[in-house]
Amino acid sequence: MSSASIMSSEIAEQADAIDATLARLSQSRSAVQNFFAGAQSVLFMARGTSDNVADYGQYLLSTKSGILANSGSPSIATAFNAQINLSGHVVIGISQSGSTSEIVQSLAWAKRSGAKTLALTNVANSPITQSADLTLLTHAGSERAVPATKSFSSAMAAMAWIASSLSNGSLDAELAQLSERVRTALAHSINFDEVERAIGSARTLVVAGRGYGQSVAREIALKFKECALINASGLSFADLRHGPVAVFSEGFPLISLGLTAASPLLSGLHDLQRAAHQAGAPIINIGGVSGEGIPVHNISLPETSDELLPILQVIPGQKIAERIARSRGFNPDQPRGLNKVTQTV
Repeated sequence: MSSASIMSSEIAEQADAIDATLARLSQSRSAVQNFFAGAQSVLFMARGTSDNVADYGQYLLSTKSGILANSGSPSIATAFNAQINLSGHVVIGISQSGSTSEIVQSLAWAKRSGAKTLALTNVANSPITQSADLTLLTHAGSERAVPATKSFSSAMAAMAWIASSLSNGSLDAELAQLSERVRTALAHSINFDEVERAIGSARTLVVAGRGYGQSVAREIALKFKECALINASGLSFADLRHGPVAVFSEGFPLISLGLTAASPLLSGLHDLQRAAHQAGAPIINIGGVSGEGIPVHNISLPETSDELLPILQVIPGQKIAERIARSRGFNPDQPRGLNKVTQTV
């Protein structure tokens, strides 16, 4: 197995990155509240890892702020130049680099269409900020490995902070403890021998989450694709029950993202775990509560709310993808065919 990667060192920096991000954002609460005042809806524009942040954001804003939020396709702006009246709506463009041309163009299109525009990026004065009425910066620092880790979790924390700002500080108490819980999650030992036995030589696997966790299911699956060249699918466990559950078998692992005991979605997760177990699939469960009587390899995490649990759950997913990549002889820092900034038309 190759030596430790740059990616692993950047995974370890996530608590500090979240700390710095939330400290800087705290100065912008009034500006954010004024910006969203009277908004009819929120539309996100993003690609790749940033699109997974957007998925998290649409759940948080819709459930916490009372403003309907959805993820949009940048192609409606860049390829089709759709003529849509966005007056009264907010469009949020997310780009870690601030230089992804499709998202830069999408935010400019939204502004021309009458929307109020917000850029969430890790790079000050980057191109995306030129079309933004308001820019919010994460403070993850430079990221040298191609797979995003600390920039992703910092943007997730920023999204939770926006949702809290728009809901009378409903998540403030949890956010105040987030970086320490991230440090605990980072320090938690993972039994990689057991995890590697569960995954084995699999070339495909499923990562399942729902609600707030669906975004991280997609993100962990992306990390397996990027780093270990495993054809992983990140799916809602509700969608899995509509057909894809049939693929579970011995040698086809399930990574499930647990939920708190209070979650209204918990019974659905346990139903999925039972179905996977009955089909012979090995199961790894990350955080939260797992189903009684279902043999799974559990990776425990500090207790937190369902809203913030996904930010902790991504950490073991990142670690496992990085470890599997190195054990299979791949360089997780520079996946084949990928660059740090991806440009699409």
